[in-house]
Amino acid sequence: MADSSKDIQLRELKDVIMDLKNSIKTLQATVDAGNKREEVLIQERDNLKEEVELLRKKLFGTSSEKRSTDLPGHLNLFNEAEMEQDPAAAEAERWQHSFPGKREKPAQQMQNVLKACL
Repeated sequence: MADSSKDIQLRELKDVIMDLKNSIKTLQATVDAGNKREEVLIQERDNLKEEVELLRKKLFGTSSEKRSTDLPGHLNLFNEAEMEQDPAAAEAERWQHSFPGKREKPAQQMQNVLKACL
């Protein structure tokens, strides 16, 4: 009888061990799924941060304020320093405003802008 009670206890302990192992596997799978979800959310957050930064630069960046070359025929009132540095650009500006009726073609405007920048 002593052997049978020890056998019963041994089987019960083995069952408890099996149940604990199954619980550990289930919990580990839950932790792994949570870690994967966290990685996905972190990546999504980083992508959204980059997108916000890009949109901020696009909206508030310095290029959003550069409009002087976009509007032909308008006077450039605030770029005297640039004109003093590049005499060719100043001459082109004077010639452009001396013939107000003549409009440049877009390709010619682009060439003039590129020449002024170089």
